[in-house]
Amino acid sequence: MWVVIIVVIIAIIILALVISGLNSSEPEEENYGLDDNQYREYVYKSVPKDFKPYLQQILNAVDEIKEMERRNSSELNQASYNAMVEIYNKANEIEEKIKEYWNSNQFNKDFSYYIGLHYASHLLGNAIKQEQQIIKNSFVKCKNEQKKWADQIENLKYRQQRTSGKQKSDISQEIGNCCKAHKRISTLAGQIGAVNTQYNQRVSQQHMETAKRRDYIAANFGERGRRWKERMHQRALIRKGRK
Repeated sequence: MWVVIIVVIIAIIILALVISGLNSSEPEEENYGLDDNQYREYVYKSVPKDFKPYLQQILNAVDEIKEMERRNSSELNQASYNAMVEIYNKANEIEEKIKEYWNSNQFNKDFSYYIGLHYASHLLGNAIKQEQQIIKNSFVKCKNEQKKWADQIENLKYRQQRTSGKQKSDISQEIGNCCKAHKRISTLAGQIGAVNTQYNQRVSQQHMETAKRRDYIAANFGERGRRWKERMHQRALIRKGRK
């Protein structure tokens, strides 16, 4: 009799350990915000092992974009414009890579696989939006610089009309220098204005791609997918409430 009881107890303990192991094998993400580092760790741990290096490459590429944004956010010159274009092209490359993996048959495309790609798409959207805001601020700075040089030129012309001799010649040279500076900032303003329009469209495009990926997960992974989408929706509401 005692042998039977002991066997039953051991069986219960083993069953409890197995269930515990199964539960712990899938990290819980209920309390993580989409932009929290904990969610990033959760996503990376969850994706299939053979896909981890590929997802890490995408996340590293987005991190590189963010680092470029930090380095160039305070500059207002041709180099900063070139960086805007480079970031735009890099973002497009990352999106193409996400699409490639989304449609690939190379991996075991389970729930966590798609969650990883959705997260990468969301992260990329944030990076593009951040750069768009930097570009918008740069454009405003350009317009202010334009006005500053234009006002200075007008003031110099006014002074020039009331002087003569060497002073008039000196002012004329100063006007020429100001006109060159005005032309440079006007050219830059035109470039940044054009790329700002591109980024506005690109932000909307990335948000739509991320939303389509979210909806695909909800539609193709049953109750688990629907609950996950609802959590994404609630987190979005919380983020809006904080702004």
